[in-house]
Amino acid sequence: MLLPGGVKLGLGARARSCADLVTLAEAAVAEGFEHFWAYDSGRCIETVVALSYVALSQPSLVVGTATTNTETRDPAVLANALATLSNLTSGRVICGIGLGDSAVRFLGRRPTRIAVFKERLKEIRALLAGESVTCNGRPYRLPDPPLKPPLLLISAEGPTTCALAATAADGAILSLGASPTALAHFVAQLRESALAVGRDPNQLYVCVWLQAAMATTRSAAIETLRPQAGRTLLAALKHVPDQILASTLPRLDSATAARVRDLSRQQGDEFHLAHEIVNLLGEAALTEFTVVGTASDCHERLCALLAVPGVSELAINVYGTGLRAAIHDFATEVLGPIASQAPFIGVSST
Repeated sequence: MLLPGGVKLGLGARARSCADLVTLAEAAVAEGFEHFWAYDSGRCIETVVALSYVALSQPSLVVGTATTNTETRDPAVLANALATLSNLTSGRVICGIGLGDSAVRFLGRRPTRIAVFKERLKEIRALLAGESVTCNGRPYRLPDPPLKPPLLLISAEGPTTCALAATAADGAILSLGASPTALAHFVAQLRESALAVGRDPNQLYVCVWLQAAMATTRSAAIETLRPQAGRTLLAALKHVPDQILASTLPRLDSATAARVRDLSRQQGDEFHLAHEIVNLLGEAALTEFTVVGTASDCHERLCALLAVPGVSELAINVYGTGLRAAIHDFATEVLGPIASQAPFIGVSST
């Protein structure tokens, strides 16, 4: 499915069972998605195995990790897995990678420190380029380096990771939600970081990670999406600049701000996070940072996001009663009309 400005369309897949994975993979192909992104988290089925199944059973799909990390996956082992999958699929692999955050917190571990992450990222890039690296004092080279190294996209949520994505990787996955104003801010930050080191910002691949639910009424869609959006809302409240938050959300008093900080340390109960955030801040917290509401509401928000210059892909996680039906309805009622009017929406894309 062609979106305005050549923007690609990805399906985010939070597969908690193999049956879910099969359903999601089949839905991605049937509804015209080009990319298939799997969560790398202990709360979902094993990601590399899942992506291998999807890539080999659905040869039209490019598969990606959203996002993996270097805490639960050793860099050399991760690079070997990516190389093998790339060579088995003629290069249909993208690696979204980050500090770990929720994926490692659920295992009682801490995210990678940025300095360590930078070194591990260099190691992965060198291995995927067929070079030898030193691992614990010993030289190591991949047995079968990829003929087409996968794109490496860093999960970027703030100035430091945006700068790293723009200077040391192929681009970024922006997972701070569906606010067009916030998206424009972070894309601009990526592009400025690229220019600062003499890199062409138009060469950056920018994937926007979105949570979405559509229903016949906005209230019904909000109730569907609310339990799924806690991580997105916490990230937005933490990383989106205050001046952007202030334009759509009530100002946080000290007690509310302290409660939000407390919630950010309790991500093990993720499904209750969004309920409390919405109770604290109102429905605007959800409607500003997710794609939620009627078909018309969702259409309007996606068009606004597509109008942000520099976006390469929308990766959409669709929720609803009956997973397959929800994806079909969203593709038919929201994505299809956008694709049909693609020439008429003013969009600039990398």
